[in-house]
Amino acid sequence: MERQVATYKSDIPVLDNPSGKIRQQICDDAIVTLSSKVQQWQGLRVEQQYLPVSETPEMTSIGHLVCVHLSEPLSVDYQQNSKWYNCTMKPGDVFLIPDGATHAARWEKAGELLIIALEPDLINKVAPEAVKGKNIEIIHAQAQQDGLIANIALAFKEELETGGSGGELYRDSLTNALVARLLRNYSASCVVDEAKGKLGKRKLKLVIDYIQAHLTEEITLAQMAK
Repeated sequence: MERQVATYKSDIPVLDNPSGKIRQQICDDAIVTLSSKVQQWQGLRVEQQYLPVSETPEMTSIGHLVCVHLSEPLSVDYQQNSKWYNCTMKPGDVFLIPDGATHAARWEKAGELLIIALEPDLINKVAPEAVKGKNIEIIHAQAQQDGLIANIALAFKEELETGGSGGELYRDSLTNALVARLLRNYSASCVVDEAKGKLGKRKLKLVIDYIQAHLTEEITLAQMAK
């Protein structure tokens, strides 16, 4: 894979466990090629990162981290609950790290990720009726094949590439669809209510239906790396 040139500084905070300090970069060697920081998106941060061969220290996530793999298959060793595991990330695969989770990772081949960092209280803001009176716990997921999240990530990536041409309403729709997916498929409490946010149930359903309609289209490596 051709090495990328850094364009932005990372804006995704995590707690560095060894030092106890907040750091703004998950991986010191990461090269940020796209970032939502310049567009001042609210409630989430989105970055495309090129990752050379490297590793991360043990850290604790601040917010929910949704990582979508953009490049060719990559073997990743990752730490969860003080134990090490291995998985192979394929194009479009999702790696989900919940808010407050301790984690570390290492890999021996360069790759690219799109990272969506959701602020801890975003789920409550986007879907107050779905979470009211419930203890919502987002769970880990490793090398998960999820076409809906992959397509949402690609839509965010296109927004970054076009300077946010879709507008705030479109980004809110994508965010609502992502939160709804997390509540339905990655919640320990198995929330199945329709996430209802500022846009209302009908508009959210239209966005989910639109993205869902494209799941039959093959997500190729070329598309992911575009």
